[in-house]
Amino acid sequence: MSYEQASMSLVNPLTVIGFVDIAKQLGCKTIIHTAAASSLGRMVNRFLPTEKINVINIVRRQEQADLLTQEGAKYILNSSDQDFEAKLTNLIKEFNVKLAFDAIGGQSTGQLLKLMPKGSTAYVYGSLSKQKTTEVDTIDLLYSDKTVKGFFLPNWLETKGIMKLIPTMYRLRKLLKN
Repeated sequence: MSYEQASMSLVNPLTVIGFVDIAKQLGCKTIIHTAAASSLGRMVNRFLPTEKINVINIVRRQEQADLLTQEGAKYILNSSDQDFEAKLTNLIKEFNVKLAFDAIGGQSTGQLLKLMPKGSTAYVYGSLSKQKTTEVDTIDLLYSDKTVKGFFLPNWLETKGIMKLIPTMYRLRKLLKN
């Protein structure tokens, strides 16, 4: 195993398992995921479909979209495209998407939440933008029952027993070889 694989062999798989757990608890069949061409994002794309969960991938550059296409991702949107919001809105409506995992933070979180329907949740698990989460509409929070939550792996693991995670970790480990 390379150093790169070793460094990602615990945190990323457990994070993916956390995403699956949350999606299943909320009854979500489709999620939105930002920074989708990252190592974690690529793992999300390999594993969530095996759990019957669709992934709407958001990337910033065409090369990233091409990479995900080559790897078999189905739904890929480039946030740099002029029609990005329209395309995302259409997919959100088509799949009734109420769950997003956002590694960007900043404006991204507010933008996602704004486009999602009543009762939606955006989990922020990174701050690639290095900005405070902004533009979350208070009206959406009050009247549309939308929420913003943080996902920090150690906190999530505290709510789970490690023994319950072992079978899923074994299945997910196979993805590291790819």
